[in-house]
Formats: sequence, C-alpha cells, structure tokens
Amino acid sequence: MKIEVNNIYKSYHSKHRDIDVLKDVTFSLEKGKFYCLKGDSGCGKTTLLSILAGVIKPDKGQVIVDDTNLTALSEDKRTKLRRHTIAYIPQAQEVIEDLTVEENITLVDYFEGKKVNQEKLEEVVNILGINKLRKEYPRELSGGEARRVIFARALYQGASVIYADEPTNDLDKDNREAIASIIKSITEKGVTFMAATHDEGLMCRANKVFALQ
Repeated sequence: MKIEVNNIYKSYHSKHRDIDVLKDVTFSLEKGKFYCLKGDSGCGKTTLLSILAGVIKPDKGQVIVDDTNLTALSEDKRTKLRRHTIAYIPQAQEVIEDLTVEENITLVDYFEGKKVNQEKLEEVVNILGINKLRKEYPRELSGGEARRVIFARALYQGASVIYADEPTNDLDKDNREAIASIIKSITEKGVTFMAATHDEGLMCRANKVFALQ
C-alpha cells in the first residue's frame, strides 16, 4: 500500500481568530516502512494523523491510498476503511475494561456479527507476545501489555497501515524499547506504521522522520 499526501491544509476557527495548523503538507509513505512524525506540541501532529486516517477532512489537499482518494470518500466509507485497512490509535485510546484481552482484540467481529477468526487471533497474539494473556482483563495488565493489546487489535482487523499518536508516551524505558521492537516486527510483516512522537529512541529506529514546524 502506497500513500501519497498532497498539499494538505487545515485551519481551525475560533471567535477571535483563525488558527492555521497545517500548511501545504506533502510527503509519501511506502509499504512496510516505519515513519515518525515529530514537532513541538500544538504543531499539528495529531491533526495530520487524523486526516491520514480519514477521521477528519482537510480544508484543501488529498490523501491518496493506493488509487483511492481518501479525502473524497463519504464518512461511512472512511469508517469502513478504518475497520479493515487503516488503523488509528489515538493517544488516549485504552482497552475496554469489561472485556478480556481476546475480546478486546477481536472487537471488530462483534460489531460486524462475525465469528472470531481463531487462526488470525493466534497469529497476532504471538506476534505481540501476549498469547498467555488472552483470558486476562485489562486491570491485570501492565501499561506495556495494554499497549500491545491495542496493536494486536489493529493487526487482527487486517490493517495495512497503522497511525499511532504518542504510542510510548506513558511507558517506562523497558516498555518503550519493547514497543519500538514490536513496531519494527509489525513493519516486517508488510504493515506501514507512522507514529507521532517525542520519543528519541523511537525515532532512532524509524526508516524516516518527518518534522512539522
């Protein structure tokens, strides 16, 4: 999956002023690569990830996913893409407390009334190293383990590209390094991964780092 980001502009309007968040942002992403997006707080990293994932639309510009203009799709079609092709992991996203690890990972099947794909589930829990946690509840997990569950959910749903906002932000050094290693293993499976981050250790492992001013 190749992604082309062409001349993206985004502004927000308040009572007293217009705030230009993104101005003429252009770049491309290649399949199976790990990218980081850096910049000061408030520079538009989260806004850009939201546009790339089809959560919001830019004021101007296009996001081309293979041959599809994501920015021209209806909200329903963009939502469908996020269920199966594009995974967006916001900074505040958490696992659902009342569901087991396995149920959290296979949540997409619940929404679509499908049976759990046991073969796929087995694959992703082994990639993320959480096979022994499948029947546990979130309250029994560490922060790093919970983050792995969220990544596992994205892989289970079949995402070809994952956008994550500060994926190591609230983790200790050991867990940050573990998550960085997992991201690299995910890209080795052919998944494109972009993280908005301030984590220098994560950026050192990226194939390319983009800077927002």
